[in-house]
Amino acid sequence: MRKTALILPLLLLLFFHFSLRAQNNLCQNSLPFCTDTVYNFPAGVNAGTAQSGAAYTCLGTQPNPAWYYMEVLNNGPIDIYMSSTPQVDIDFSCWGPFTNQTSPCVAQLTSGNTVDCSYSTAWNETCNIPNAQAGQIYILLICNYSNQPCNINFHQSNTGNPNHGTTNCGILAPPIENNGPLCEGETLEITVTNPNPNATYNWTGPNGFTSNLMDITIPNVTTGDAGTYSMTITVNGQTSPAVTTVVVVNPMPIVTLAPFQNVCGDIPDFALTGGDPAGGTYSGQGVTSDMFSPSSVGPGTYTIQYAYSTPEGCADSVTETISVADNPQIIISEDTTICVNNSVSLTASGGASYIWSAFSTTQTITVTPTSTTTYTVTVSNSIGCSSADSVVVTVNQLPPVSIKPENPALCRGESASLVAGGGTNYLWTSSPSDPTIGSQNTSPIIMVSPNTSTTYTVVVSDAYGCESSISVPLTLHPNPIADFQADPKIAPILEPIINFFDNSTGATSWHWYIEDNTHYYVPVFTHTFTDTGYYEIALTVSNQYGCMDSTFGSIYIQPMFTIYIPNTFSPNEDLKNDMFYIYGDGVTEIELRIFDRWGKLLFFTDDVHMGWDGKVNNNKVPEGVYPYRVVYRDGHSKRHILDGTVTLIR
Repeated sequence: MRKTALILPLLLLLFFHFSLRAQNNLCQNSLPFCTDTVYNFPAGVNAGTAQSGAAYTCLGTQPNPAWYYMEVLNNGPIDIYMSSTPQVDIDFSCWGPFTNQTSPCVAQLTSGNTVDCSYSTAWNETCNIPNAQAGQIYILLICNYSNQPCNINFHQSNTGNPNHGTTNCGILAPPIENNGPLCEGETLEITVTNPNPNATYNWTGPNGFTSNLMDITIPNVTTGDAGTYSMTITVNGQTSPAVTTVVVVNPMPIVTLAPFQNVCGDIPDFALTGGDPAGGTYSGQGVTSDMFSPSSVGPGTYTIQYAYSTPEGCADSVTETISVADNPQIIISEDTTICVNNSVSLTASGGASYIWSAFSTTQTITVTPTSTTTYTVTVSNSIGCSSADSVVVTVNQLPPVSIKPENPALCRGESASLVAGGGTNYLWTSSPSDPTIGSQNTSPIIMVSPNTSTTYTVVVSDAYGCESSISVPLTLHPNPIADFQADPKIAPILEPIINFFDNSTGATSWHWYIEDNTHYYVPVFTHTFTDTGYYEIALTVSNQYGCMDSTFGSIYIQPMFTIYIPNTFSPNEDLKNDMFYIYGDGVTEIELRIFDRWGKLLFFTDDVHMGWDGKVNNNKVPEGVYPYRVVYRDGHSKRHILDGTVTLIR
């Protein structure tokens, strides 16, 4: 805002009437006041409020401020009468004393420095300074509270009273104003309003600025040129108090614009970004409300401008180019047909880079789809514009080959039929090679009799040439090996009890036949014979696969005294043959000694009911053959000694 203020010429203690324009709305720009002068100025309307930082005491608000200062020349009271024309509400506040008119602005305008203040609704006011002293400076603020157009008049009203005080009405500098606020790079102009043609001028300002010119011009200003400029005038050797003006220089914004990426002509309109500071505007061909429309401008290179203005009105701009390009034209493989599990190569051309829906980035891809599949490729050119196209790979499923039975199994020496289905042509193979296939290898049904477990594979093709294969393992189960043990094999008729133990390999079921026409179906049993003589024993066993084997043996029932000494036992705690016992018919005493192969005694008992559990000092001895000596007495008290070995099996 430019400020216009009253120019006070040299006053020789005469009574003058001055007309002012209220542009002195800052304390730092306060105008001088001479008590021999009547002041009349048009009050401000909608001219803002007084600057913050001061204690305005009684003034609840300070609209349309006008600032003045006075320098006391003679001691005494000073009364300043103020009025408005037309009669509207005005207010005032007065502070002092100070040593100059600018230093107090505005922090020293405190309640303690307030001389007088009024916030009444009156159209006239009187400011009373009761005991002004020569050299003191007072600052006066007048406000147009009504905010209505009016002229405000004020002057010293107690000049007729004896001993009244007066202000310095000597040489006063005329008001000065500047063309700010400015932006960096503009030209600062400080002008004197109604200059005194007989005066010389002395200026001081920021950065050691001095000048003797009447008006000041500083081109290409920087923020270092901002601040308070003071001016005094000298007329006939008399120098005025300084008047000041505050120059505001706002910094220019540093505006940048990030380079634009090249875009394609078929993309939607998009918001332009990259301008800094944020909040500026974009302009250029294809730009509307900061949105760029590639489709409206077509392929080409365009200049985009980004302009930014600070809240203080300092503006700058910068430009960048944006290119709009066409999309690539794609050439892609034709649709094709394959059998499932087969592969096919697909190729695209027409761009600089490729992205397939199969997640490949090569120009050619090899795919192996399991069902009919559409493959889409996105082709981009060197600036990123892209187009998309697709190729369909139709997949014929393989014939539904099958082999029955699904899990064939044979016992050694048996035969089986394998039946394949699902196609029109068949080819059989086997691993290991089964010569029984022979000329059957192209028939859907083959008869096989392998001598080992064998895997049979058939390859089946259909009318489309698609092939599938299936394999089935034929398991050749082993036959069990029948074997048994009779304990004892010879028994006296006095105790004709024989224990039978199955020693077969791979058996899961048993059929015993004893020549006395007795049958058993368990692996272990005890049979009591009723007569002496030899008896044939037959054992037929089968395994879990139904494969069978048989074996035969015999036992003898003696008609006289005998003792039973087992040749093996298996102390594995399965409650079967866990102890090595000595049995005898008519035996009254038995001593049993067990040795290791070096002759060390391992076990001794003379209890006919006690046997050896295969342990020494509660520790299991290893499997092996152990010598024994049995000393016993028969029913006739005859002493017998028998030496032999027993086999321990875990």
